[in-house]
Amino acid sequence: MEGAAWWSSANPSARSVLVAGEARTVTEPHAVERPEAHSRTTPRAGTPRNVWITVTPGRVTGRRIVVRDR
Repeated sequence: MEGAAWWSSANPSARSVLVAGEARTVTEPHAVERPEAHSRTTPRAGTPRNVWITVTPGRVTGRRIVVRDR
């Protein structure tokens, strides 16, 4: 699975997180309601997507990225 980075202009740092584990497509209607209600992201490809993936984490790694003044 791919990770994600979060950025805040108030705090010039970000986190990059990588989750490795077993992934499966969420197909049960009741299980799709929660991610659809709480999602704050949009697809990068620019068109709507209606597939949700859940990951049972086996390993989680990451790093903090700090931007320093030039």
